[in-house]
Amino acid sequence: EFEEYKRDKIQQRLNGARAEIEENINSIISVFNYYEGANPKAAQEEMDIMMERMKTDLFVASIDDWVKVSVSGASFWTQFRITPRRQFYRVRAVEEETTDIQNNPDELFHIPLSKKAFTNNERFSLAGFPSLYLSSMLPLAWQECGYPKKYYYSEFQYEKLCRSMSERQIENELKFLALYSPDEIYKWGISTKYNKFDLWLEVIIRYIKQFPLILACAFVNHSGKVSYKQEYIVPQMLMQWVQRNNAVIQGISYFTCVDLTMFNSRWCAYNIVIPAFAPYDKNKYSKKLREDFGWSRPRFYEVPLVDSANNK
Repeated sequence: EFEEYKRDKIQQRLNGARAEIEENINSIISVFNYYEGANPKAAQEEMDIMMERMKTDLFVASIDDWVKVSVSGASFWTQFRITPRRQFYRVRAVEEETTDIQNNPDELFHIPLSKKAFTNNERFSLAGFPSLYLSSMLPLAWQECGYPKKYYYSEFQYEKLCRSMSERQIENELKFLALYSPDEIYKWGISTKYNKFDLWLEVIIRYIKQFPLILACAFVNHSGKVSYKQEYIVPQMLMQWVQRNNAVIQGISYFTCVDLTMFNSRWCAYNIVIPAFAPYDKNKYSKKLREDFGWSRPRFYEVPLVDSANNK
């Protein structure tokens, strides 16, 4: 067990963070109230106030989940996820196999700006603003797509990950606002809290301060495929914040809200979303994302089981 001085230190840090945690909870409640009261301007202003208050608590990660945490004058690089990935996947549901997709890898890229009318309001997706959605494992990409019976998939590689760790300059890579599940933080801390107590405590306090935002971004959609999804109000506003602050943060990495109870404890796939920022090429794809990623030719797959319930 922890020594008494460690328990006292935990209590002191929690007491010191309590007021800010309550402020963040109240901000989330205010955002919902403003939005439901047809005052999106006030909702966004409240969101910006909260994000400014949390700016030193947010976890900013590389695409493969390296996060720099400073404590007591020292800096540590750590990975919170059990299975940080170097390959990512994208799935597109189809009715039938088609050469139009097979012969054009761009069909598995983000929706081009010329077809932005086809973008929907989803968890971190705003209608009219294309983004590149990727999952760190193919089964998760398939699940996030709604368990389609027939689909195409491509494997994506972030080009800067082709370098060795000693050659990488993480500060010059894409930066993601990382949203972690409590389970991910708990498993990371099992040994860390004994081996590097100050680091563990710093992470836990920062995580608790962020938790109102994380929780508000993790509500499961119960409304189905409707235009307005109350559960996605805060995630969509967070994406708008990322778009306005893209010089600092270029995307969001987040845990899935799909039910994963059937999987064992090693399952720890995650999603990333990156807005398709300008400038655009002649086909209205983001030049930056095209430079940053390479991806395979789309491959067709048909699930052997016809019954969608069995697929799940």
